[in-house]
Amino acid sequence: TLIDKYSDRINTIHLKDMKIVSTGEKFFDLGKQVICPLGEGNIDFKPVVEKIKKLKIDWIIIEQDYSLNGDINGDYKKSLKFLKKIV
Repeated sequence: TLIDKYSDRINTIHLKDMKIVSTGEKFFDLGKQVICPLGEGNIDFKPVVEKIKKLKIDWIIIEQDYSLNGDINGDYKKSLKFLKKIV
């Protein structure tokens, strides 16, 4: 909806994926939301990418604030590989 609303002003979009991981709580584990490589989380990127392609947005930026496994470059590579598959 936001992409449609501001499509005339968007030339760059940044993508970030999130997932829920266990906090280890014994009785009431709601988990916590953490950043993960694109395609490994809760966000369905296919409709977003279709909208990006339709509007001919110039740049897609991948956001990866940190890595759960300590390999942020590996996470960027996973995200890029995923993005190339759906673009």
